[in-house]
Amino acid sequence: MLIKKFILMDIDYITRNHKPVIRLFGKLLENNEHKHIIALDKNFKPYIYVIFHDIDACFDELNRLNILRIEKVYKNYEGMAKEVLKVFFNHPQDIPKLKDEIGNLKSVKEIREYDIPFYRRYLISNGLSPMNVVEVHGRVLSEKSSTCIFQVEKPPKPRKSSLPELKVLSFDMEVYNPQGIAQPDRDPIIIISFSSNHGFEKVLSTKNSEMDFAEAVADEKELLEKFVETIKSENPDFILGYNSDTFDFPYIRDRAAQLGVPLKIGVDGSKLKFTQISGSNAAMIGGRIHI
Repeated sequence: MLIKKFILMDIDYITRNHKPVIRLFGKLLENNEHKHIIALDKNFKPYIYVIFHDIDACFDELNRLNILRIEKVYKNYEGMAKEVLKVFFNHPQDIPKLKDEIGNLKSVKEIREYDIPFYRRYLISNGLSPMNVVEVHGRVLSEKSSTCIFQVEKPPKPRKSSLPELKVLSFDMEVYNPQGIAQPDRDPIIIISFSSNHGFEKVLSTKNSEMDFAEAVADEKELLEKFVETIKSENPDFILGYNSDTFDFPYIRDRAAQLGVPLKIGVDGSKLKFTQISGSNAAMIGGRIHI
């Protein structure tokens, strides 16, 4: 069984064969300091806690539902150790489907910790936190020049270690908008520039330039393709942008969609995604931290 240590950068889960698989994205602490790891853990199962009126009746009622298993455990609630039931499910999506039904059972007094997201439950249960060292035991499924895919076979462990220098890549872009405020359905991107913390500098432009680090491309489609290629080849841990959540990345997404350029810039080859955080738009890149 192999051991891998890495800096935890990101976490999510996917569904394979109707079962959840946790994915830990990280930067390996090995000789190849630019290599990433995606550690897959299919052993961890979602759970909630059930406080009961009568334990035997509760076992009986719960076993009639579509749950995986039940364990008796002690939890410290309100300053006292209390015996409760730890109820496991086959999939995280089963919890919102069954929580009300479980809460309404005659034998159930209360259910707790049903609203903790699955990935966060995994972190809490294993004592892990982002930007800290994780040790995993298991086997390598595949290994490419930039990414190791690893199957976790034992629960991960937090470890203390100094952090290596992480790769940071910043970018900016310019739009040709002679008619006023830039509109992605009309105005093309003409320049994308990069700068990193390890000496990399490049400007991609649809116009010729005399700068040594500038590269002219044929058109906007090639500009966006080179944008994706640069992120893949530089393989950064952090991607920085100014107003990139609300302007740059949404604009790049819309222009790329019009021109048929897939924005597969995640460590796992996943596309650029967007979510809402406190009512604001946020760009998400699998396995990389976007700031």
